[in-house]
Amino acid sequence: MQNNTIPTLIIGLIFAGLVGFGLYLYQMQVNNEARYQCAQSSRYLTRSADGVEVWYPVADMYTKCLKDKGL
Repeated sequence: MQNNTIPTLIIGLIFAGLVGFGLYLYQMQVNNEARYQCAQSSRYLTRSADGVEVWYPVADMYTKCLKDKGL
């Protein structure tokens, strides 16, 4: 019975590590999506006379959005 303890412990630790790493990746993806949404919602467009479009970020709106999302 004691011979199965160490392999079981190792498998358990590997499983726990994989679950932890998966949760870390999920949280990173959620944070990146929130940052992307804030970047999309806090920008404005200007057009020059020759038709060139330029998007500019609005820093204070972006910062407020991130704060509202808890980042």
